[in-house]
Amino acid sequence: MDTTEGNKKFDVAQRTNDEEMLLIAWELMIMVRFKAGDNVTYIPFKGCDKSLYERGKVKSMCPDPNYAFVVYHCNDNWDTDHWKDYTASRTSITDLKLGWL
Repeated sequence: MDTTEGNKKFDVAQRTNDEEMLLIAWELMIMVRFKAGDNVTYIPFKGCDKSLYERGKVKSMCPDPNYAFVVYHCNDNWDTDHWKDYTASRTSITDLKLGWL
């Protein structure tokens, strides 16, 4: 279906395909943004006090690309591989920042 606005002609189906491609590209970018072993900082909500931030490590990515499994509070065993022995929490990647802040 075509629509016309001024001198511009828009193909609604093409626009939808373009938006779908952008969404796929965004999801792929998110998937490669975090990987197992990455140090991350969990920020519970925008503008919160830094005392609420939590340090963690990505244990694995979730099948849903919007989430990662993150280990928090591992008795400060970050420098060894012992952090892998701790249970990970499914965390929205929108609440994570790469690196420890």
